[in-house]
Amino acid sequence: MKFYCFLAITANVLVSQAQQLVQKNYIPGCMPIRGDYLYMSKGEVSNLQYKEFLFWLKQNKPDSIVAKMKPDTLVWTKPDNYNEPFVQYYFQHTAYSDYPVVGITQSQAMAFCHWAKGRILENFKLKNIPIQDIVVRLPTKEEWEWAARGGQEKYAVYPWPGESIRFNDEKGVPKRLIGRMRMNVGNSKHHGFSTLSTVDAGFLTTPVYSYWPNGYGLYNLSGNVAEWVSEVGKTKGGSYTTTAWHAQINSPGKYDGDTSARSDVGFRYVVELVSVKSNAPKPIKVNDKWVKRNFSKTDSNLFAGKYEVTNALYQQFVHETGPTLAPADSLWLKHTGYQYSLMYSSHAAFAEYPAVNITHEQATQFCQWLTRKYNEQKDKKYKKVNFKLPTAEEWTMAARGSYLNPSYPWGGPYVRNSRGAYLANFYPLPESAFVYDSEHNVNVLPHDTSESMKADGYEFAAPVKSYFPNGYELYCMAGNVAEMTALPDLCKGGSWNSKSIFLQINAYEKIREKYILPSPMVGFRIFMEVQEK
Repeated sequence: MKFYCFLAITANVLVSQAQQLVQKNYIPGCMPIRGDYLYMSKGEVSNLQYKEFLFWLKQNKPDSIVAKMKPDTLVWTKPDNYNEPFVQYYFQHTAYSDYPVVGITQSQAMAFCHWAKGRILENFKLKNIPIQDIVVRLPTKEEWEWAARGGQEKYAVYPWPGESIRFNDEKGVPKRLIGRMRMNVGNSKHHGFSTLSTVDAGFLTTPVYSYWPNGYGLYNLSGNVAEWVSEVGKTKGGSYTTTAWHAQINSPGKYDGDTSARSDVGFRYVVELVSVKSNAPKPIKVNDKWVKRNFSKTDSNLFAGKYEVTNALYQQFVHETGPTLAPADSLWLKHTGYQYSLMYSSHAAFAEYPAVNITHEQATQFCQWLTRKYNEQKDKKYKKVNFKLPTAEEWTMAARGSYLNPSYPWGGPYVRNSRGAYLANFYPLPESAFVYDSEHNVNVLPHDTSESMKADGYEFAAPVKSYFPNGYELYCMAGNVAEMTALPDLCKGGSWNSKSIFLQINAYEKIREKYILPSPMVGFRIFMEVQEK
């Protein structure tokens, strides 16, 4: 039997773009819901999909396992209206193939997800798609609510705009839809064919692609069947048996705390891309042309790198010198998910992002390696150069960009331009987070840190050629990643995780940030000293 839901995504799924790891091609049957790595099934898992799961188990597992995974069809005898025919027909009859599977416990739903992972990976391998690893699982409560909003603001009531469960006579609404129900919901259906059931077209469940999708292209997040999430005993979304209140995005599940199977509880899954293969970037030739493109003169014999050292260049160093000098990418797990920890330093999508998670000694060895590569050339402009980490004074002079004594590398005292756009990649605190106490001390209230960090365009590191250069054509001298200096315990410029005060060129010694290397917040910029012309 062909598993129709999980088809291959295009082989060209990954591209090197400023804010994306994965191009917005999607896994058919799923839609992207967060960034470019997390996808959710468009509809609830159907009877047909679950039958395919059981068919595979029958071919590969003992009968005892198959028996444990079968839906409990006797759930149809539990409501107080007459549903006896559904005990035999709902799961088995082809008329209900596209209806949501019910009678499934939370653990059975998780087992389906585990099985689905294997089938998707098999298909990727068959189609030569460069996905190495994925996670298929139930969504968390937070992920489910995020997906249900479909791009709406945080306090949206339903997956569609407004608080009405019907289409109203509003601008853009076709007359044929006015008054129609937007979802399959209503506890009065327990008592037979109710007026409400004839209005919303669902006597019990409806097909998984019924009604209208939300902003992310997902169906039936409110109503039809409540959906298991990953938290034990939790469901979201309401069902054909519940009130419209239970179908609101932020409402708790009707049966929260109970993991047993029911006739009005199903599930949908998320697919999380974890690891993706990548071809090694082309080797970079360290010659005069490369120096001219990547360095600016800041003193008579001193040139500063226009950009922080990239993953592409650092990976070339690792390839030529040995894997012991590779970045410690597992440190990303303290801040974000699998993708960064497994792909940040090595995948082509991150080639132009700053190299991080390395020690001061590794950065020093990189400089020595680069010095040898340039000096070993026969035809070169300078007889002898030395690539190095800058002293604090050299870094400060370069950051000023020919300005006399600016607060920031762009010359002004502000972190936004005249249009309100941020000038660096850092951690902007929302104005609503500040409050003064009785002694006029500033306190920061709890706030959505993830959204706050994204306010400048990037939640974590950005490509090295982002924002605007200073007077010396140097990019990201403030923010993005803090930059090592010749002193092992001194980093300058602030990072994507820094408050604005730490981005200042002359941040006071007593308030400057301390970093423990290696760190996802710290990279480095190299300077070139001409020793012999």
